[in-house]
Amino acid sequence: FLALFTCVATLPLSALDLIFKLEPVVMFPLQENMSLAPGGLLQADVDLFNLLSVGFEGGYLFEKPKSTDEGINTIFGGANLGLYYYPLSRVYLGLGGAFGVNSYTTQIQKSAENNQPEKKNFGGLYYRGFGEVGFRVNPSLCINLVGGWSSFSAGKDLGDGFLAGPFAALSLRHCCIRIRNSLKI
Repeated sequence: FLALFTCVATLPLSALDLIFKLEPVVMFPLQENMSLAPGGLLQADVDLFNLLSVGFEGGYLFEKPKSTDEGINTIFGGANLGLYYYPLSRVYLGLGGAFGVNSYTTQIQKSAENNQPEKKNFGGLYYRGFGEVGFRVNPSLCINLVGGWSSFSAGKDLGDGFLAGPFAALSLRHCCIRIRNSLKI
């Protein structure tokens, strides 16, 4: 991390591009009692060397277990790192991963003692890895198909995947601010 920070800190601002990604996503949990989990995420990255991207992401998933009428809202956020390449002028290839924290909130759930509605909150860590294949519409806009694996824990251990499985997404990747001598949108 220190080496990466040193590389970024020594770059002139004229060499940086900011990239934003909007990604509707569907997760396919492998847990027996879980169903499809739709959601979305937003990612903001700094482009380094036209090959590497470093940034942050935040997202939301809604999971409705098969055995109950109540749903689980998952909010997550963390840091991401990605490699990308344009083998042809219009073809985009990318690999990436992310690590961060998540928070679960159950929808209204009835307490066994007094039959009153209540919400349950708990959290944990998450990680995800993904690959992307896309089409570059113009120099600043790509439309990508994304697939990968994500695991959301219900504690401090990454091994107890409360919600884990493959996911698929459609991504809109936009390099909207290029830092040259001045900011442009």
